[in-house]
Parts: sequence; C-alpha cells; structure tokens
Amino acid sequence: MLEPTYRQALSHAWRLTWHHKMVWIIGLLSLFLGQLGLSNFIGQFISQALTDDTWWPKQLGVILISTNEQWFWFIWALIIVAAAALFILVAAVCAQGALFVIAIRWYRTHLVPSLSSAWHEGAKHFWGVLAINFLEKVTLSALLATVLLSLSLFSPGTTAGLFGQILVVAAGIFLALIISTVTIYALGFTVVDEVPVVEAVWRGYSLFKHHVLVSLELSALLLLCNAVVIAVVSFALILALIPTSLFTLAVGFTGYTSLLVVSVTLYLFVVCFLLGVIGAAYNTFTTASWVYLFMKMHHEGLVSRLLHHTGKLFSKK
Repeated sequence: MLEPTYRQALSHAWRLTWHHKMVWIIGLLSLFLGQLGLSNFIGQFISQALTDDTWWPKQLGVILISTNEQWFWFIWALIIVAAAALFILVAAVCAQGALFVIAIRWYRTHLVPSLSSAWHEGAKHFWGVLAINFLEKVTLSALLATVLLSLSLFSPGTTAGLFGQILVVAAGIFLALIISTVTIYALGFTVVDEVPVVEAVWRGYSLFKHHVLVSLELSALLLLCNAVVIAVVSFALILALIPTSLFTLAVGFTGYTSLLVVSVTLYLFVVCFLLGVIGAAYNTFTTASWVYLFMKMHHEGLVSRLLHHTGKLFSKK
C-alpha cells in the first residue's frame, strides 16, 4: 500500500492548472455549481450568519401590492431569469463533468484532451453529475438549517451556551466534510466507472469510510490554500482601487463627472475579471487535487500521513 505525498498531489494539480490555462474556462463554468470540498459549506454558513433575513419579506410585500402592468413585467423578468439560470445550470453540470474528465486524463497520461472532447465526454454523465450535486445541495442545506436552528437554542452569554454552540458548529463542519467528500468521490465513480447514482454515492461513502484521515488531511490543506487565495484576492482588490482613485482625483481637478462613471465601470470590470480568473484557476486546482486523491485511493489505496508518522513513532519505541 502506497503512502500519500500531499506535496505530489498539490504539485500534480498545480502543473495541470498552470500549464493548461485553457482549462480555466471549464473551471469557471463549473464554479457555478459551487466549489468542491468543505469550504463551500463554510462559506454558506458565514453568509447565512451575516444575511439580513428581512430582505425577502420586504420584496414580497412590494410584489403583492404591484399593479397589473408591474405583474406583467415581473413575470417576464422571472421567465428570463429562469431561462438564464437553466442555461447556466446545464453549462455548469457539463463543465464539472468535463473538468473531472480532464483531471482523470491528466492523472493517467499527463496529457490534457481538447476542451471540446472533454465537454462531450462530460455531457455524457450529465444526469449522474446533476443528481449527485442535487443530493449534495439538498443535504447540505438541511444540515445548514439544522446547525443554525441548533445554535439559536443556546445562549451565547453563558459558558455552557458558548460551549454548546462550538460543539454544534464542529459537528456541523464534520458532517459537511463527510457529505462534501462523499460527493466528490461519487462524482469520480460516476465519471470513471459510469455506475448509477445510488451505487456511486454508496461507493463514495465506502471509500471515505476507509480513508477518513486522508480525506481530513487534504481538506485541511485545501482550507489553508483557501486562506492564501483569500489573501491574494484581497490584495488584488486593493490594487484594483488604484485606477479608480486616479479617476476620482481627475474628477476633482477637472469637474468632469463622466470620469466618475468610467471609474466605477472600470473598477467593476477589473474586480469581476480578477474574481473570475482566480476562481476559475483555484476551482481547477482543487478539483485536480481531489481527483488525484480519488484515483490513488480507488486504484492503489492510501495510508494517512498522520497514521504513517504515528506508526513510525511507535515503531521507534
């Protein structure tokens, strides 16, 4: 049985990401399904904790008192948004399947197929990839609702309440790790072995059960990578303010307010471009890392680094 080297896994994923930048297009499209791994749940948890829950009731009240003409335009807008969302969903599902195909081919041959062939191959697994993602989203949403509801049962002003909230969050994160990792492995089985969804999920859970520590270790490493990416994004957004500040100064000196519109438009464009590029590259990197781990465990088997070093320690004694 082979010992995993996470430096090899991350290096393997980085080479694919850096040397084949065209794959970022697929990575960007698949990002609409959410980032693979534990960070997706943590991001949702933070966003839900900071969300103003009064927004939707207010908007619903505005819609209910609208006139017939406003209802007409609202329904048309709803149809357009639904069609756009359906198009994005189809593209994202095909892209995620294609990204798995690319990462698997890269693992096996260190070659990358053309985007068109990877796209067609990924589209063959459309319904399986869609079903697995749907199950993950429903399960994670139920888990997130349960965690938030459980947190409200504890009083944060007491030591016992604070301790209880910490336990709830820790349990929620661990369960989210299981769900996210099983989803990744199930997607791997769907693309590699072309098994039905139920079997893919069961085999994904079985693979996770036999490699819990390995999965935990890679999740921890990728969470550290997330912190680095967040720092890079923050620095990039600060740099993006430089041209905006220059345009704002020009408005103050010249009085041409149209420059302010140019400034805001330029800033929004730069921000969207930076977030798109960084998100696409990082999604490609994390997917390739998980696929590397999956392929190693699926075909060769892995021993946790923690167990490996613990075994060495006890053997010396």
